[in-house]
Amino acid sequence: MTAAHAPILAQATWPAARAVPWEPLIVTDAALVVLAALTRGAPAEGTMPALACAAMAAACVFAVNDRGDALPAAVPTGPMRRRLHRLSVVVAGAAPAWRLLLRAVMPGVAVLGVLPVLALVTAGVAAAVWAPPAGMGGAPALPLLWAGADSVVAGRLGPAGEVLGWWRTAPSSVLVVALLVLLAGRHR
Repeated sequence: MTAAHAPILAQATWPAARAVPWEPLIVTDAALVVLAALTRGAPAEGTMPALACAAMAAACVFAVNDRGDALPAAVPTGPMRRRLHRLSVVVAGAAPAWRLLLRAVMPGVAVLGVLPVLALVTAGVAAAVWAPPAGMGGAPALPLLWAGADSVVAGRLGPAGEVLGWWRTAPSSVLVVALLVLLAGRHR
């Protein structure tokens, strides 16, 4: 991106931010604050950040969904560019909320950070890109299913179960693979 593109990107950010459905992120944040307050001091407190991470990622994947994607655009912009722009707007809005939630509500818990959330969000958006046109509705469930399977069945699968935990233990690798899958579907 050149310096000439910066004003154009700045002008395009505000309409994209208005078009994003922020309600799922706000409701998810509020629910996570209540859940963290109710489970504070509980013995299963170690699973709380993983489930909170998955819930935040699912809300982000839902917010990236462009409901007007099938409509003709006023300015011819490729679907991948629109998706990445919406993803950057959503992540820029969700990342500070995630950090604040972890620091304010769950201060004593091992913090996962922003990278696992970003890895799950990117994996969910990549799944949405490759899903059939009517299949986007299931893509936000991918982060929840992945984190749920990691916390429930990963220990029973032995070494094969370690793959389910890669979003936590190697989020940068998951992020790179998800970005490659996302870019492979740039014309979808």
